[in-house]
Amino acid sequence: SECVRVLGLLSGGSMGGYINASFLQRLKEARTEILLPMLNTSPNRDVIEILKERATAGIKVKILLPDYKNVVTKIRCGKEDVTYGWIEPLNDIENIEIKIYTHVEDASIYSSVIIDKSICRFCVFDYVREKSSNGTLIEISKNGYDLNLINIIIDYFNGIWMRSRPVYENKFFHLIKDKKVWLFIALLICLKIYFMTENAIQ
Repeated sequence: SECVRVLGLLSGGSMGGYINASFLQRLKEARTEILLPMLNTSPNRDVIEILKERATAGIKVKILLPDYKNVVTKIRCGKEDVTYGWIEPLNDIENIEIKIYTHVEDASIYSSVIIDKSICRFCVFDYVREKSSNGTLIEISKNGYDLNLINIIIDYFNGIWMRSRPVYENKFFHLIKDKKVWLFIALLICLKIYFMTENAIQ
């Protein structure tokens, strides 16, 4: 009860805009880091301005956006691509990093936010069949505890971040940076050497 609050529907519902107002307030309160995973939500001008201000104040901001073709079209077919509404105003600002994720399952934590590794607003919903606005928003605050759920979500975000590509990085170049690709190439080379040698033991 000290650490977890159920805020209700992400859309705000009967709470008269409290959900959105409290989200903006949490962004303003950030002191070290903001982790923001998104799907294809249209950028809110107030959110953009707060992120700019926080970054200028030295707060690190990491934003995950989806690859439109590989993610958005498979979950929200027919919706236009709005990711550049985030990229254009934020991509060249110091302390703000944006990466593009390419796996559908990585969208499972979108419409959530992690503030200073101590507060997480997490949307609970079926990310493939439902819009996040139909999900239930919970807010977890550490309040002196080392909470497992916050740590799990941070680790999951970081895992997605590591395998995602910077906004303007070539997709092929990003692919060849993946260590699995080089392991596969090494395997092929080893197999070729093995079959080309006359002595199978060698």
